[in-house]
Amino acid sequence: MDAAPTLLDTARLHLQPLRPEDAPALFPLFHDPGAMPYWHTLPHASVDDTRAAIESMLRPPHARWWTLRTAADPARAIGFLGFLGYAGIPGFGYAVYADHRSQGYVREAARAALDEGFRQLRLDRVELWIHEANLPSRRVAESLGFVRRGCFRQMYPREGRSRETWVYGATRARWLGRADARESDAPEAPRFYGVEPVLAVADVAASARFYAEQLGFTVEYLFGEPASHAGLFRGEWSTQGLRLQLVRRGQGACVPSSALYLQMAPGLDRLYEDYRRKGVPIAEKLEQQPWSRREFAVRDPDGHLLRFGEPA
Repeated sequence: MDAAPTLLDTARLHLQPLRPEDAPALFPLFHDPGAMPYWHTLPHASVDDTRAAIESMLRPPHARWWTLRTAADPARAIGFLGFLGYAGIPGFGYAVYADHRSQGYVREAARAALDEGFRQLRLDRVELWIHEANLPSRRVAESLGFVRRGCFRQMYPREGRSRETWVYGATRARWLGRADARESDAPEAPRFYGVEPVLAVADVAASARFYAEQLGFTVEYLFGEPASHAGLFRGEWSTQGLRLQLVRRGQGACVPSSALYLQMAPGLDRLYEDYRRKGVPIAEKLEQQPWSRREFAVRDPDGHLLRFGEPA
């Protein structure tokens, strides 16, 4: 996937490989705050900003970007789309000028690019990250067969605050019409759905009460007499939230020194004040950190550090 992107044609569009020389044609798209209201960067102040952004987009070794041009006016770039090329699950993105929206161009171009990605580049899956309020983009994603897989909190500089980013995903098997079939005769690859920290504690029942009564978790299960294992959850839906397990610490085990990072938003200030009123041991007061997050930390009865944070 390291070769330059190929030219792609659809019924109405030409998809030409994106180049830094396209910066003047795309600068107005990046410059106008109303043209890309849900973009994750500030509006560009100059063509040089756009050229630098394009160079950055093309830098990852697996990146593939195209400009969109109509068959009627192939000299004018009306937008761009492509694969981000970063490590991990391949990301996909698109944007077009306002005067070419609501005409099906994005959907038409995306089908061609995704077909190239799944058939020629042999991508296994692709993700789209979409601002929660970007209803048109969500509709495009769903019309292309993307399925919402989850969400996370992200900072949007154009709005000056964090918002939910919805994660949509599409797989090669589903794109090729093989939703219930494996890609090969090899055994199905293991799937990872999440991670649940397991904390060793001196008294499982007492620690479970602390997490429930002081930190607002729900005790999903408590096994043993005396209790030797507990499951805790705090979240809005069963597939999205925080899960912890507690186990009884063995005789002579050392005091833990590790920490858990709990990402959340909004409501960090309210949660901090709520914990202070309840007398929860505050290990680190609420402050903005140099890494652009606001954080505070508490300690549970067994010394585990729980750090809560949100985008700043």
